[in-house]
Amino acid sequence: MNRWPEVWLGMGCVAAVFLVGLVGFAPPKQTPGRTDPRQGRNGEAAVSPAPEQRSFGSAAEDTRTLRVVFGDEVRELALEDYIYGVVAAEMPAAFPDAALEAQAVAARTYALYQSAAGKHAEAGGDVCGESTCCQAFAAQEELDARWGADAAFYTQKLRAAVAATQGEVLTYDGALATAVYHASSEGSTRSAAEVWGGSQPYLTAVDTPEETGQKGHGVGMSQRGAQALAQQGADYREILAHYYPGTELTTLP
Repeated sequence: MNRWPEVWLGMGCVAAVFLVGLVGFAPPKQTPGRTDPRQGRNGEAAVSPAPEQRSFGSAAEDTRTLRVVFGDEVRELALEDYIYGVVAAEMPAAFPDAALEAQAVAARTYALYQSAAGKHAEAGGDVCGESTCCQAFAAQEELDARWGADAAFYTQKLRAAVAATQGEVLTYDGALATAVYHASSEGSTRSAAEVWGGSQPYLTAVDTPEETGQKGHGVGMSQRGAQALAQQGADYREILAHYYPGTELTTLP
């Protein structure tokens, strides 16, 4: 929770990345909720031809990994462990389960998008753990300290949200979607064309049920909006379909 405001600060790099390089790729294809009332950022956009994507093992074997850059160190993490650390850093753990599940899918999609784009290839990595570059990441020791007496509860809660969506990503026309997200909007999100000058059919302005004011670039999923939709009974599939219209929920092979 105390990390959440940092997430908003890193969104300024999104426009620069969007304008500097339009990247894309063609991975898998196919298709495939819950809530707890106890109580971000990222970006990039656009698509063009496709760099090669690293191959990952089957979801059942749970062998997929990502090389994560932390300063001068590169650590190989299981994909789903990395996603857990991102969800914990990017969204308050007390948000409803459906919102956390939607966040897990968006984070997984965006991480694999970044990996395929080769953003950290020169450093020998796929993604980094910085909110100002890729996505924020929190290790378990940090989370235990942050959550205190609620650490066991929140650990189980977030692990369950990641497990409920294991291997699921968003695709558009068979390619990974640019699943950007932001902290909050007021009444409506913004289109990629409005913010960055490039466009994606699924990054359009949509209504969002919140009145908290805009924090972040305003494109893609609003985390506060996901919270509100979940509290209204939407599951994570409905939340993702609302904020990324026209995308498909796809299970990695």
